[in-house]
Amino acid sequence: MGKYNMITELRDAKGEKQEVTAEAVGLNRGQLSTIEAGADCKLSQARRIANHFGKSIDYVFSDIRQVLDYEQKVLFVQLYSGDFVKRNSKANCNEMFNLTQVYDKFYGIALCAGSPKDLNLQSLGGSKDDDYVEGVTVVYFEDVGDVKKIVGFITNAVVFRKAVVDSFLNRKWFNLQDNKWEEAPYNIVSMAEDTYCVDNEGLEVYDYALKYPTLTKAFRAHRYFVDNYIAESGVKGEEAEAFKTEVIDLLNLSISRRRI
Repeated sequence: MGKYNMITELRDAKGEKQEVTAEAVGLNRGQLSTIEAGADCKLSQARRIANHFGKSIDYVFSDIRQVLDYEQKVLFVQLYSGDFVKRNSKANCNEMFNLTQVYDKFYGIALCAGSPKDLNLQSLGGSKDDDYVEGVTVVYFEDVGDVKKIVGFITNAVVFRKAVVDSFLNRKWFNLQDNKWEEAPYNIVSMAEDTYCVDNEGLEVYDYALKYPTLTKAFRAHRYFVDNYIAESGVKGEEAEAFKTEVIDLLNLSISRRRI
């Protein structure tokens, strides 16, 4: 990160001394001083500092590249939830292939209530007659306790209305419940250069259920959520917008750290 940030200005606006801010965000004064002067900091530290001032990470650390903006369509996909995965395990389900590269592409699936039902492409900017839409940002989540963790994302995906099964891709998994092999379907396709596997980067939405209670219920019911998919999922507009903003900030930070 580094070079320039808004910490000094934000402290001054709150009338806070450096040691007060440092204590509030779980740092000592020396650590905060070096970060404030432009040194790199960890993602978790950036998040705590931004949350303390009630701002986005992108706002506080202004050298973060704004690769993704807040206006684009985003498909949020919940992985490994539901009773089926609990019975069958993460290693034996459709979603196990979402972040597995096949040649130069990734093939993912957004399930609805555990099934590959048709996706509503109108909510992603398409028409009722479109078979697919392009240029969609896709974010994959996995729940770890009460934290919603981003494990991967795509900056330029093709999303299909109907799930596709292609045996040539060799995406077979064993259904323990029905005691048979199955071919995993897909409705999300992306090039490798547009796909980021970030399981170990600490991109986490903290206090998720507390901050986004309506969205939490929608994820449980649908397993995926489009940022303007409010009518069908029952998500309040303000809540959905706040969640989208927080996630986009995290994705931009991840991209910036790769210096692409």
